[in-house]
Amino acid sequence: MTCVKPPAIAYTPAMLARLAHSHAAFELSERLMSEVSTYADCFGRGAFLTEQAATAAADAAALLEAAVIADRLRGAAWSNVAEALATSPGDARERFAPAEQEFRDALLFPHRYSENGGLGYTVAPYAVEEPDRVREQLDAWVVEHRRSSGPDRDEPQPVTRGLTAMSATWIVERMSQVLSLTDALIKRSLPAGVSYEQARRRHAELKVQLYEAMAANRPEDREVGIQLRAARADLAEFTA
Repeated sequence: MTCVKPPAIAYTPAMLARLAHSHAAFELSERLMSEVSTYADCFGRGAFLTEQAATAAADAAALLEAAVIADRLRGAAWSNVAEALATSPGDARERFAPAEQEFRDALLFPHRYSENGGLGYTVAPYAVEEPDRVREQLDAWVVEHRRSSGPDRDEPQPVTRGLTAMSATWIVERMSQVLSLTDALIKRSLPAGVSYEQARRRHAELKVQLYEAMAANRPEDREVGIQLRAARADLAEFTA
């Protein structure tokens, strides 16, 4: 029997988007802290401060993009994003929708393969590729750098705790991924580097994960049991 289980911490798309945003904030914070010291200025050449500030500005732009993606995956409408940015919903969508779609695609297909049969490659952000490692790293970093006062001053896992509080929507978010991939398969509208067969297998894996979670929550539901057996049979075709 083929059984596909979610990881120990069952990350939802929204949780991973929030973790990616936290990691972007961490990277920007680390860069800005390194800018405060003047100790190494004597080794600088040309407009090195301007160059470093430009890099920090690029990191800030990446943080903004990660924030929009995280808000969107948590259910924020484009009108909410537009209000936060003092722009129109149309402009907000045009600016950030491609990045949101890339992130959603990366969650479904983090590993891609070139058409000429070359080596595979990954498109997932580091926080998506290694969520446990990043989460633990950020927990330790926040504990080290937080102020002595504040609502989380005694919380030993300030990143993990907030993420796990978001996990209640796992089934709903997995169902949304299944429906989205179903539509993409029907339309044969798949990301670059993803074959139709790869997408079908991923679709089968997601369905098994979904129905296993639903069956655990509703063991008396016969229809869910039927759907789970069918999903496992579909996935078995790819692993035979």
